[in-house]
Amino acid sequence: MRPLIIFLTGGTILALQLIASRIMTPYFGVSLFIWTSILSITLLFLALGYAAGGRLTRVWARPRLDLAFQLAPGLSALWLVAACRLYPAVFRPLALWDLLGGSFVACLILLSGPLLLLSALNPLLVALNRDAAAGDDGGSGWVFFVSTIGSVAGVLVCAFLIIPYAGNRDAVLLLAAALSLTGLLRRRGDGPLARRHRLALAVLSAVGLVSTGLLAEVPGGAVRTARDGDGNTWTVLAEAPSAFGGLKVVSIADPAGVAPVRALLRDGLVQNAMAADGRSDALFAYALENLALSAVPAPKRALVLGLGAGFVPMALAARGVSVDVVEIDPKVVEVAGRHFGFRAGAVGVHTEDARTFVRRCAEPYDIVLVDLFNGDGMPEHLVTLEFMTDLANCLTPGGAVAANTFFATGNPLSQRLLIATMTRVFGRVLFLPEDTGAELSNGYLLASRTAPLDRRAVGTDGLPDDLRPVFVRALRNGRVIAAGDATLAGLAPLTDDANAWSRVGTDFQVAFRRHLLRQTPAEILLN
Repeated sequence: MRPLIIFLTGGTILALQLIASRIMTPYFGVSLFIWTSILSITLLFLALGYAAGGRLTRVWARPRLDLAFQLAPGLSALWLVAACRLYPAVFRPLALWDLLGGSFVACLILLSGPLLLLSALNPLLVALNRDAAAGDDGGSGWVFFVSTIGSVAGVLVCAFLIIPYAGNRDAVLLLAAALSLTGLLRRRGDGPLARRHRLALAVLSAVGLVSTGLLAEVPGGAVRTARDGDGNTWTVLAEAPSAFGGLKVVSIADPAGVAPVRALLRDGLVQNAMAADGRSDALFAYALENLALSAVPAPKRALVLGLGAGFVPMALAARGVSVDVVEIDPKVVEVAGRHFGFRAGAVGVHTEDARTFVRRCAEPYDIVLVDLFNGDGMPEHLVTLEFMTDLANCLTPGGAVAANTFFATGNPLSQRLLIATMTRVFGRVLFLPEDTGAELSNGYLLASRTAPLDRRAVGTDGLPDDLRPVFVRALRNGRVIAAGDATLAGLAPLTDDANAWSRVGTDFQVAFRRHLLRQTPAEILLN
């Protein structure tokens, strides 16, 4: 049974890394911060575990090594249970303190104990096999082979069978329960254990299983209602685990008694919101539509990249436009239909990455509307010259692209790089920056090689009264930027081979994540 234990614990080590990244995303975002901390802590504690296990094989006799080998999985399970109890309370303060330093501390909380204990099993098993004269099949090469194959299996099972169907916290508790039982696996050929040691193993496994079950029942991980700093009440209406990030549908009620809005969140980031009258409560939904229609007043075919809650494609379909939607996450399509009135039958829905779809665009579109976000901004493979070229090739000769993006008002370099890339392909871009006085803001882009780009042609009809003034100011501040504009001087376009998007956007990502953490209650971020 010992090789089976090594196989299972090897799988747990890799599965924990995947789940840890998803647990941390609502607090620390999707950035190099998370994977730098995860990989650093993983490698450090794997090394420490190997060294510690090797040290024990030199100073402990076989009975103690045997007991340690059986106890390690159960002790790892208790660590995971404690971490699940602790992280909802501490991850938000850690992220507000410092994203980079906080992410390292967060990884220590989630990963350090299990990685140290489980990696020590490999040298322990090598020593136990050697003492038992197990032969070549029990040597170090075989032990590390079994452990590594277990890691491969753990990644596959976690990615395809656990993450898409279980919440992140529940996934960790599932691993803890499995580890609690793993320590009991034993066959007669492994040698006898003293009665008190067998009792200790049984108690440890029972404690791990019971504490896992109790934690699954306590309200700490399933709070349905919370208040933010402005007194708004957030109520979770539905949750949907997904391979692309945890989805939540929440109702946000104003303390003044204004009718609540219903919002769709992915890893804490609001994708769109619905007002009490059933219309979108987000300005970008109206901005994209009005911008595109100003360049192409009577489109016949439209492509929408990124579904969100589904308001944009439904508005275009209501105008009689034939609409195709590209959304990478099928769970988003399901949630939009169930909670926001999206009707998949009214449009064509394609569940794939936007990059691959536009690369093989079969028929051209009159307008393309882009609202693609992941974590703290647009994914870097969707801002490059190659992607923009594919977008242009998806358009009819007089077609236009309208896009929504974020930018930091104090450091607009990432915004200028995106515009420099778009102008290299389209020649000119109409840029409308929101003027809210905030540190972070939306910016709206309209690009076309031949269609007119005139802010005076962009209408405000259909906008809710509370959103119209912000859009009017954006129109007033908007201007057409051509490829030779002075603001783009010295800026090379973003390409697949030379993409500085993540590097120049670091300050923005930090500011955006802190803004989100201050705005959203900690209980809502818990995934």
